[in-house]
Amino acid sequence: GDTLVVETTNYVGAAADYSAFGASENLRVIERLTRDGDTLHYQAIAHDPEILAQPWETRPRELVLSDWELEEPAPCVEKSLDSMVDRSVHHDNVR
Repeated sequence: GDTLVVETTNYVGAAADYSAFGASENLRVIERLTRDGDTLHYQAIAHDPEILAQPWETRPRELVLSDWELEEPAPCVEKSLDSMVDRSVHHDNVR
């Protein structure tokens, strides 16, 4: 219908290690995106029977088109290790 469905499989090695809950090589993520006028509906479901007792779902999200122009945050620039350890030059990449 009017829904874009993206199914991602074949998570191996480091890619599986970066998931929020750990993952096996059988991880399968299904994302659904539907546009209704100026609103985009999004939801993802992760299936991994080796790790999860049941599929894990994100909360449904809605993004609404607006007239606002979004700006990328300033890039994070690493400081010296001493500064990072004592957080004297801490920054959170938010304007």
